[in-house]
Amino acid sequence: MAGLEDIINIIDSQQKETESRIMSSAESKVREINKDAEAKAEKAYSDYMKKAEAENLHSFESACNSVDSEMKRRVLKCKVEIINKAIENTLAKLRSQSDADYFAMLERLISRNLRNGSGIVSLSSRDLGRLPGDFEKKLNEKASAAGGSVSISKEPADIEDGFILTYGNISENCSFSAIAESAANVSATTVSVVSLCCTSCAYDMEQLINTPTLSELKALLASKTHGETLNDVWEMLSGYAPDCAELKILLYKNDFHNLKAVLKAMLSGRDPEHYYIAPSNVSIEDIKNAYTSKSTDGLPVYMRGPAEEAYELVTRTLDGQLSDSLIDAAALRAIQQSADECGNDFIIRYAQLTTVCADIKTAYRCSIMHKSNQFMETAVCGSRELDKASLIRAALSGRDGFLNYLNNTPYAEAAEMLKNSPAQFEKWCDDVITEHAETARMQAFGAEPLAAYYIAKEAELKNIRIISICRECGTDKDTITERMRRLYV
Repeated sequence: MAGLEDIINIIDSQQKETESRIMSSAESKVREINKDAEAKAEKAYSDYMKKAEAENLHSFESACNSVDSEMKRRVLKCKVEIINKAIENTLAKLRSQSDADYFAMLERLISRNLRNGSGIVSLSSRDLGRLPGDFEKKLNEKASAAGGSVSISKEPADIEDGFILTYGNISENCSFSAIAESAANVSATTVSVVSLCCTSCAYDMEQLINTPTLSELKALLASKTHGETLNDVWEMLSGYAPDCAELKILLYKNDFHNLKAVLKAMLSGRDPEHYYIAPSNVSIEDIKNAYTSKSTDGLPVYMRGPAEEAYELVTRTLDGQLSDSLIDAAALRAIQQSADECGNDFIIRYAQLTTVCADIKTAYRCSIMHKSNQFMETAVCGSRELDKASLIRAALSGRDGFLNYLNNTPYAEAAEMLKNSPAQFEKWCDDVITEHAETARMQAFGAEPLAAYYIAKEAELKNIRIISICRECGTDKDTITERMRRLYV
């Protein structure tokens, strides 16, 4: 019996050991599961809190931007109300003048509009009844200096004051009411455009960045726009200011790009339409005709010289890169010259920043590629802040020497960006222009708010292109966010 008990005891002992191992393993497994669950729960909580904080921050920023935009609109509205009130007061003062002062003023206004040919001045019945006897004689003395003549119509015009000046089939209504209405319309139009500038970004960039696939991104974009392009933006702005020389300067870079496209396409036997960028001041046909006819008379003055020089250079040297560099530098010179001629401080600063950014990029590349002094003389433009000779000397000293040079200029930040990566520098260049555009946000009149709106839409549409390309390439969200350009908000 003793042997049987021993066997039972052994079995019992083994069973207890097995149970102990199983329990120990189970407890260990439970601890692992609990630990893993706690880690996952903590991560989920952390992720949720980060997402909630980001959403709250975005909501806060959106609310701030909304309030900021509303404040700007109200300030602009007040400005327009003040201007309209000033117009009303001016009309009242004009109409309360003495007869002598009133007709002296009419004489000055009519004289400014006289031109070659026979003109007819129509006045109101009240003004015809109090017309000075020598008024028509004085006007004809002024008209003869312009090579023309003028007569006073005996039929009264349907106006209260002012005049209507007619040459042939063209009549210009210069009554005080018409002038005031025109001024009021300009005021209202400007407010609508500036209001657009205050809320220029039509897209939630964070929402676009978070879209997981390219197809979903396209669907989201389609739901928010009807395929707006910069050409659409330009047509809208041109409707407000069809003859604004300052705005046309913004398109010079496209004009010169298209010049390069036509020249290359012509030499390679390709269709330049594939490389054409719109909007532009010059049609692709005008550029093609300039080369096929061997006459640049049909091009704007600022393009004629560069078009001829680039053609001569590329046909003589067969160096497409040098020809491109010549055209790029010519574009910068044209932008600066036209900006100086228009005398608008906003556009002049835009031209300076555009030139500086382009010159830094060109000189930096030349320093890396060890380009010759002769090449850089063609490729670098130069500006008031970074003169051409200094840029070339710095680039000839190599990459480090060029960056050291930049560190001692107002553009030391550009050197830092170039040290990090060319992509960061490209973003910095775009952001500098947008930052300048923001200086026009509170202006109620002039070319500045219109130019700022165009610059803002450029940045917005560029961001959309970046997001689309990155989504197509599978780029992660953080990288996309880093590449986003500053927006005008």
